Amino acid sequence: MRLAYVQLGAGFPPLDDQVRRLMPLYPDDYAIEENPTIAALRRICGRLDALGPGDRLCVATLDAFCGTAREMMAVFLDLFKRGVVVESFDEYGEIFELGGSGEALRLLDWLVARPESPAARSPRRGGALAPLSAGDIAEIKRLAASGLTARRIGLIFRRSPKSIEEILRLRTATQTPQAPQSAARYG
Repeated sequence: MRLAYVQLGAGFPPLDDQVRRLMPLYPDDYAIEENPTIAALRRICGRLDALGPGDRLCVATLDAFCGTAREMMAVFLDLFKRGVVVESFDEYGEIFELGGSGEALRLLDWLVARPESPAARSPRRGGALAPLSAGDIAEIKRLAASGLTARRIGLIFRRSPKSIEEILRLRTATQTPQAPQSAARYG
């Protein structure tokens, strides 16, 4: 089955333009919604749920789903997992297909599952920073040995170039037992 989905309303081309554009895809049926309302979304979701492996969804533009990026990704992820191919047009009018390759499914799955809020926020300026671990100090020394400047290393670890230079002057824990305590001062 080839289902053509046409969304009308503000920001969308007129019905005739969308249908004319979709005709070369030879749809078997059309789902036409006049306004992007909750009821319209429910209706189209019901139609999309009926699609299965080998079916095709034809849209004049990927904007037809009128949702946030996350909502649109969830729709496409669901379609691709069920073996549905989405056909649309690029900015030059060329037909392209979106399918469920393994890489695309993993990417969409990850993007949909990702939390809305940033995973980690950097501390406010002047706020306490977590102490550097022994692994961080080893990485600082490795980066310095590979030629990175103290300033660049400081940007990576959110430390001042001066504190990076002092860390680089410290001896390792095997040379002196006070090294981890001294390194903690700069963490």
